[in-house]
Amino acid sequence: MAFTLIELLALVAIIGVLLALLVPALYQAKAGGQRTGCLTNQKQILLASQLYQDDYPTWFYLTADVCDDRAPSAFHPRYITATRTFLCPATRNVIRTNLNSRGEYLDLLNSSRGDRLRKTGGHSYEFHGWFDNAPLAFKRKTPANAIFGPSRVMLFTDADDELTGTPGDVNNFPDAANNHGRAGWNWAFADGHAEWITRDKTVEALINSLHTTNQHMCPIPH
Repeated sequence: MAFTLIELLALVAIIGVLLALLVPALYQAKAGGQRTGCLTNQKQILLASQLYQDDYPTWFYLTADVCDDRAPSAFHPRYITATRTFLCPATRNVIRTNLNSRGEYLDLLNSSRGDRLRKTGGHSYEFHGWFDNAPLAFKRKTPANAIFGPSRVMLFTDADDELTGTPGDVNNFPDAANNHGRAGWNWAFADGHAEWITRDKTVEALINSLHTTNQHMCPIPH
């Protein structure tokens, strides 16, 4: 028995409605899985940091200044063997096997700056190894001076630098171009836990961790 034209049109309409309902749900499920995978990476890096502290008790990781993102090069390969641990699953970032004179992977020395589409080399995380604000401004984070609030002191995050040529992009405040878009980003803390920080909680979290904010960020919600 053949379908009539009206029946076929009705079937197409039903399929269209079902797709309209399913596609957003599938996208959300994929994004949720990527966030979870990213958190898993950060927890593995936190474990590496704890092992690093066993060897170097006054350090969380290797850092020379506020903008130094070379910690992965100190963790690999002694504490973390798989370089994919330093790549957020929500990005296209890659770590190539190019070496410097010390035998370090060049792409473990620098981040991809929070550009999730970047495929020219660089890990996906940003290491905030120094405090910005008083009473610890311009001091390197250590297990000793983080004791005031280990669950508040952030050690590293999804990378989020101000991207040149990206209109409206703000440093350290999730934007559309960043690892997980504007929704938020994953943070790892001195007490060994990692969690998802939404965009509207970012200013508060930065202040609690003695880091600076700027006038382009949304105010702390009441």
